[in-house]
Amino acid sequence: MPTATTLKEATAVASPTPFATNTSTPSSPAQFNNLRFASTGNGLPQAIFAHGIEEVFAIWEYADVSDEDVMRRVWTKNGAEWLVREDPWDAAIYGSMGTIRDVSVFDFEGSGLEYGSYQLTLYLNGDYQAHAAFQIEEKTALASSTETQVAWVQDGNILMLDAWDGSQRELARANEIVELLWLPDARHVLYVDRQLRPDSSGPPWPLHALWLVDTETGDQHQLSTFDENLHRIGLLPGARYIRTLPGSDFGDACFMDRRLVFVELDENYQRVTLHDLREFDSVLAHKSYWFFPEDEGKGISDHEYEVSVTAYCLTTEIGASEEDLALIGRYRLDLELGTAIKVGNP
Repeated sequence: MPTATTLKEATAVASPTPFATNTSTPSSPAQFNNLRFASTGNGLPQAIFAHGIEEVFAIWEYADVSDEDVMRRVWTKNGAEWLVREDPWDAAIYGSMGTIRDVSVFDFEGSGLEYGSYQLTLYLNGDYQAHAAFQIEEKTALASSTETQVAWVQDGNILMLDAWDGSQRELARANEIVELLWLPDARHVLYVDRQLRPDSSGPPWPLHALWLVDTETGDQHQLSTFDENLHRIGLLPGARYIRTLPGSDFGDACFMDRRLVFVELDENYQRVTLHDLREFDSVLAHKSYWFFPEDEGKGISDHEYEVSVTAYCLTTEIGASEEDLALIGRYRLDLELGTAIKVGNP
């Protein structure tokens, strides 16, 4: 059943709406821009979502909007008009400038939102403002391949290998395998096991554990625990470090549940230690603000990584100094030295 959070999306479909309803000079200085989609109201922008996702958020910036303005949202699904909603702007809630983060479409009663193409077009007072689209994938088997063999997931929790000689065998069983990644040696496979919290303590987000499998011997060992909750994995060149982005992307007040943590491996792919962005020797350490990675970043050598870092509630309006504001930007992390040096501005 499609609907939405605070700004609820109508379920009745209106008559088709043209792409732009007014081509004359806008009657108001109000504007919307930078429309994008994410799995939470504070999540990283995405254009593609996995099959079974229950909720997708629309996020955009606005400026110079008042109670006199009227907002119209037109959703299409697979090319057909799907949901239409028109509301007067509520300046008491949203003010005149900021970011919309509480509009979403969801289905919590079935198997998630249907796969297909979705598009949202925004209007203010009949004037076209922005549009963007996202895709929900059709259900397929999670797989990762080298030139000669394929690791894939059967029934959501069984790691299988299609080998170079045409044979097929089971490598591991887990709660739910949600990520796969081959190491450069084309022999070892990383996978992320996901489970729901075993009790009601803590927030309702799932937990993740990281495992490594040797496809030749079948041996596997755990690289992180469910309590450490490492997931969204990537590799630095040389595969000495695994990059992870733990967290749910849930934001509350000045807090954002997203971190940047690296798993250091030895020559036998055994875990040596963890490197957390919050613990690097840099100007970010021991600050009262909650700094978090704004993007996935990228590896620039076998031990160096660049990432954009930001923080909520870091504004002059609440008393932040220019020195504090200058901390937001692009950083180069040296995992051997444990240092973080700012190399660019937002």
